[in-house]
Amino acid sequence: MSLDRYLAVVHPLRSVTVRTRSNALLLTTGIWLIILCSNVPVTQQHGIVEYEFGDGQLRSACVNHIIYAGDTHEQV
Repeated sequence: MSLDRYLAVVHPLRSVTVRTRSNALLLTTGIWLIILCSNVPVTQQHGIVEYEFGDGQLRSACVNHIIYAGDTHEQV
């Protein structure tokens, strides 16, 4: 959005052909794909771990398997 404002203010006539609905949709789709692809490693290293709470209750938590090294039963 700030790039669009910059183009509209600084280059109002030259940017008319660049600032189209299809270009905006293409750029937005590209940004979302980059964001989703960059988060794949993060989602792969997280999982559900079950543990026993202090009073004997069985609980679960979503943790990073690389950081967490507990002796519990893990579910992915």
